Amino acid sequence: MRKLKNAVVFLLVAAFVAGIFNPANPAANGFSAKAEDAETITVYVSIFGDTKHGEGEVHSLTETADKLLKWADHAAVTLDKDKVAKDALDIVLAEKGISAEFNEWGIVSINGLAGGDNGLNSSWLYKINGKDAPEMISTQALNDNDNIIFYFTDDWSVDFGTDYSDDTDSSLIKPVSDEELKKIYNETISCYEENAATSSFTTSDWIILAMAKSGAKVPSDYYKKQIERLTDIVREKEGVLSKTSATEYDRVIIALTAAGADVKNAGGYNLLQALSDYDFVTKQGINGAIYTLIAFDCGKYEIPEAATRSVQTTRELLINYILEQQLEDGGFAYFGNVSDPDLTAMALISLAPYKADKKVEAAIKKAVDCLSAIQDKEGTYSSFGTACVESAAQVIIALSTLGINPKSDSRFIKNGKSLMDAFCAFYLGEGRFAHNIGDNANVMASEQAYMALAAYYRFVEGKTPLYDILAAENDENDNSQATPSVTPAPEEDKETTPPPTGDNVMILYVLVMISSLGILYTGKKKSR
Repeated sequence: MRKLKNAVVFLLVAAFVAGIFNPANPAANGFSAKAEDAETITVYVSIFGDTKHGEGEVHSLTETADKLLKWADHAAVTLDKDKVAKDALDIVLAEKGISAEFNEWGIVSINGLAGGDNGLNSSWLYKINGKDAPEMISTQALNDNDNIIFYFTDDWSVDFGTDYSDDTDSSLIKPVSDEELKKIYNETISCYEENAATSSFTTSDWIILAMAKSGAKVPSDYYKKQIERLTDIVREKEGVLSKTSATEYDRVIIALTAAGADVKNAGGYNLLQALSDYDFVTKQGINGAIYTLIAFDCGKYEIPEAATRSVQTTRELLINYILEQQLEDGGFAYFGNVSDPDLTAMALISLAPYKADKKVEAAIKKAVDCLSAIQDKEGTYSSFGTACVESAAQVIIALSTLGINPKSDSRFIKNGKSLMDAFCAFYLGEGRFAHNIGDNANVMASEQAYMALAAYYRFVEGKTPLYDILAAENDENDNSQATPSVTPAPEEDKETTPPPTGDNVMILYVLVMISSLGILYTGKKKSR
């Protein structure tokens, strides 16, 4: 049975499992179908919460539903047909007087209960008509009489399950020429350029990185607006983006660095400071270590001094923590001993700048061999048993970062079909990608695919890796410029002053520190 990879979404939360604070607007991005008219529908919403009991006894919807607290039970909600799952949830929360916090990928907390409160794998999930929902709550379309259950689980792997099977239609995967692949890339850039030019466009943090590093032409105030949006969030939260998830900081640091902002003074707060506490970073597990290493490296940042009585974060500690999580077959996993392609790729991205170290070099070789071994027979990658574009995208970013061609390297060609051939089978045209082959367009899938294409073409064109954000503008191997490309703002809102770029930050930091380059995901899944 085909299942979708929203587990990755919840693991990276706030990645994945994390994302950004304001939900993506599916209509603005153009990826979710809207109703033809103003027809209304009625759906039924349940919210099953829990107490903060910490680790120990595991409460889950699947096995111990009676232990969960029914904060809302089958509440009828009537709303416009074009509304999404989050809209229905918002209505019930308002009616019940229950507080909640969200990020781009889903629910951070409800009624003060947040992911991580009852153990590393505890998180908010949701089902529609008894099945795992295929989309983020901010993009999930609804049908009349849908039964939606938002629930807290102490171990998401118990409720999401792991008994999946890959049902990829091999006839849909065909060889793709260099010309066809470049056309897909150009169409994807154009799609996001057009979206960025509309006043209603709501971007994700990861798209800031993709647009900056693909040389997309954007309105002159685009990066300025993104910096303002993110710094407003930081200011509103008084500099505390999360008390449990380092990836909340990592994602914002990467986005602000790509936009040319000073992450040491974001709304008056130094976002690097929280990551100086090693225990905080690793509280989230391997995800936190991977993303934090990438966040520090993306801007070649020095790690601030940790507060008294805190364990000082160092690059060496983060690297060793990641290496210690490597499985026997060379891969990495969120839990258990079955290697996951997404996490293995992300680990490679974070370790790539340190491959000159013999220990890291050996770990990278094992991980690359693992990715080759677990690639599906049709060239795709499956995370939690389902072939999806996000998994392929993460592997493409990792291989491109390491200087391995995912289109021509024999290790990543199965039955005559390369990873890039399989990746393109998810493409729907006009810059949009599906989560699964044959599905409709998906916002997160399209964003991660865009990042993968940007990473791939930076590799084939001899430019620096995707996450080496402060690449020197005059580097002969980086013809894309460190400064994001811009187009004039609309006539009524023209600016002669260019948007903030990474140049000033680069001048300040490159002269005083030479640290290794870095790389990262987005989006599952992802915090995700």
